[in-house]
Amino acid sequence: MQSIKIIQQTQKAFTLLELIVVLLIISLISFLTLAIVAKEDNKKKERVEILNLKDNLLKSSKNQNSTFFCIAQNSKCFIATDEKVISYAGVVKLSKEMEVYSLDEDTRLKKLDDFGKYRDEKISFAYKLYANGSAQPIILKDESGAYFIPSYFGEVLKAKDVDEARALWVDDEYDLKDSGAFY
Repeated sequence: MQSIKIIQQTQKAFTLLELIVVLLIISLISFLTLAIVAKEDNKKKERVEILNLKDNLLKSSKNQNSTFFCIAQNSKCFIATDEKVISYAGVVKLSKEMEVYSLDEDTRLKKLDDFGKYRDEKISFAYKLYANGSAQPIILKDESGAYFIPSYFGEVLKAKDVDEARALWVDDEYDLKDSGAFY
């Protein structure tokens, strides 16, 4: 009897299953890498909240008169200068139910709710910044409380309610008036 030799062939190519597994691994690694890069980009963007509203916007206004405003219940925000209107690149974290107040000539609270329209959408919030580093003094009220944003110096002050924020505004106004009385 003749001996039959079984010749084993060595595998010269990848199977389809092996190729699919390699593609899945490469896809997973690239997806995770891109997700990490995207997260870092979001961290680098300025996050605008009530407590840092004035400081962040003054940095981005580049020493010129500008107005920061939001439409669609504070979900889309823009910066308007004398020259153009551009979309705000930072992350905006303002309440959809935020109320804006100012003081009239008799230091009474006046609720501001008509800021005009932009692209046929109602402007829900507007905040003016000036080239000299000052800004429009306002009181903002949301679910977490009321906040007084001073015009010139100092930090944003949190209050229990709008009346307490009004008192902070009046005190701040008189402090500025009396600051040079002894010269």
